[in-house]
Amino acid sequence: MRALSEAGTPVVSIFGKTWDLHVKRALGITREENLKLISETVKYLKDRGKEVVYDAEHFFDGYAANPEYALETLEAAHCAGADVLCLCDTNGGVLTGRLAEIVAAVRQRFDGGVVIGIHTHNDSDMAVATPSPRWKRAPRTCRAA
Repeated sequence: MRALSEAGTPVVSIFGKTWDLHVKRALGITREENLKLISETVKYLKDRGKEVVYDAEHFFDGYAANPEYALETLEAAHCAGADVLCLCDTNGGVLTGRLAEIVAAVRQRFDGGVVIGIHTHNDSDMAVATPSPRWKRAPRTCRAA
């Protein structure tokens, strides 16, 4: 985090676990510890004058498994001051209609209080199809990898 805070950039992007399966198996910590980690990381960077993009890793998979916890991770980042909540389709397989429903739920939860974006992967050739014109009004930023 020190290297990010000392980077000569006004904006930094950080990734956080939003799928409780990964919190337990990959990080080996509790869900509450993960929320604290997200919050403290964002706050650390904000306290040092950075604009923070919080990239919610595996967001759509996490939302499918445990919607409330996935939203809690976004809430932790938002309350700590994240400027952008970027929802990541890390596995690249969320269908457009389902993605639009989830983005709408996120927008409703945060009621315009933060910029919402998406970050899609192309594992299933969905990265271009997913951010279709049908729902482009939902996020303000979109990036396909």
